Amino acid sequence: MMNNLSTRLALISTVALLAAGCAQRAPRLESQMGQSLNMLRAQQTVNPQASNNTDPVAGMDARSAQIANDRYEQSFKTPAAPPPRNAFTIGISSGR
Repeated sequence: MMNNLSTRLALISTVALLAAGCAQRAPRLESQMGQSLNMLRAQQTVNPQASNNTDPVAGMDARSAQIANDRYEQSFKTPAAPPPRNAFTIGISSGR
């Protein structure tokens, strides 16, 4: 008699757990859809009114900026050579 009762209780609890797993939770999630993206965009915007500022930017002249940009792009095409290894630094961390 005890074995039959425990089998029924196990079956009922398993069915209850399976039914709880099928419950819909979408309406709450759908109501918050896009909130995190909007929050991240707002947090990453330093000055939301920056597009209204018509003053020219003070800084580099066009030629210097172009040269700096060209060097930056070139650094990805031909990366710098790794530093030479020294035989006397065996066992010393290289900081990597």
